[in-house]
Amino acid sequence: MRRGTAGVTRDRFGGGEALLAAFAAFAAFAAFAVCRAASDSRSSWSREVRVQAVADSRPTGDPYPDDALVAVSGIVAAAIAVLGTLLGAVVAHRYQEKIAARSAARSDRERSHQRLLDACADFIALAEDYRRAQYDRWTSQHTAPESEAALNARAESYRLYVALRSSVFRLRLVAVGLPAQRLAQRAAEIQVRTREIFFAADRADMLARGEAVERSCDAFAVCANEVLAASEE
Repeated sequence: MRRGTAGVTRDRFGGGEALLAAFAAFAAFAAFAVCRAASDSRSSWSREVRVQAVADSRPTGDPYPDDALVAVSGIVAAAIAVLGTLLGAVVAHRYQEKIAARSAARSDRERSHQRLLDACADFIALAEDYRRAQYDRWTSQHTAPESEAALNARAESYRLYVALRSSVFRLRLVAVGLPAQRLAQRAAEIQVRTREIFFAADRADMLARGEAVERSCDAFAVCANEVLAASEE
């Protein structure tokens, strides 16, 4: 599967986050190293002063010549540690935001795909039922138009017509993108052509219209499969 511009952009963002995280870790490590070096230097100097004081019989309170430097080093180390901590927190927050956004986008795509799949399956099932009902209505109308069977066939045809029309509107509502919208347009055309089966002049015309609608339904299923497969990429 080919990766688009969005995928490349996400990879670049991910690389930038990794670099910032590495810098934050390095800053924290550098701060720790500076503090440790200053502490070791101070301890070493204190031991040397005590040894020298004992040897020379001098008090151990002589000032450390580099006290100012050690103090500045400690301040710098503390500042680096604070900055590293803040930078790490910012990086972690941004990383969590991007993960949440990607997860939400993936969930939206999955829900959209499932809605389109359900709408297509519902339409195909209703189109087949409505086509059969149109056969029954035409046959009963031309054999015994005033019979109870003819009235029941007409009522069933009306019921399925409303259900099929509703499924077409549902498909239009969930159609996101041009391919899905074209698919919804195909469904609307099938609904109209199925309705026109009843207006056939004779049985041969009725069967020919029904077969044409059946082929349109087969083509719709193939097109829907292609659209759904493309939406998963």
